Amino acid sequence: MAGHICLVLHGAAHGGAALVDDQAIIARATLSAGADVAATLPVLVAGLLSRSGLAAPGVIAACTGPGSFTSLRATLALAAGLAMAWTIPAHGITVADAFADQFGHQAPLWVTIMARSNRIFLGQPTPMRGLDPRDLPDAPPGLHVAGDAAALVHALLAQRGQGATILPGDAPSPVAFARVARHMAASGRPPVLEPAYIDQPEARLPAA
Repeated sequence: MAGHICLVLHGAAHGGAALVDDQAIIARATLSAGADVAATLPVLVAGLLSRSGLAAPGVIAACTGPGSFTSLRATLALAAGLAMAWTIPAHGITVADAFADQFGHQAPLWVTIMARSNRIFLGQPTPMRGLDPRDLPDAPPGLHVAGDAAALVHALLAQRGQGATILPGDAPSPVAFARVARHMAASGRPPVLEPAYIDQPEARLPAA
């Protein structure tokens, strides 16, 4: 087991699995569009460990969302199972917290994520909330926008005559997830794997 290496799990469309050593990505595998996260993510993890010659990492950083309910549950279940098998901590980290770590020096910062029903999730950078893009607040001077909805937000703000700088990447870097996890571990925060749900699930229990 390598205590300084972090396994990052991100079950979103722009995610996958990565092994991060301090500030560098050792190995990375990306989920293909439409992939079955529950079936594919464990295979990606096994491949990363095999290629790196690593038996187990020292800590796990798992993305808690917001995102697809099914993908989040699959990601967090895998993180919990691996943490138990390897007896290592698994820290849940939101997209907003990872982006805040990655781009926190680019203030003011909005984190924007595409959601269902032509809506977006917006964080400034935290907490996040769901809204209709037409209901965006006014942009503060010098605004920076991150996330896979950044281009849409930029265009809508431009229609108002308000400017913003789009930051690179639809998803946070695995290095940012790993850094937040290490900060959590160093601060003594207990590992928590709770999904960051914003919308209610589309699935409903059958009527009695």
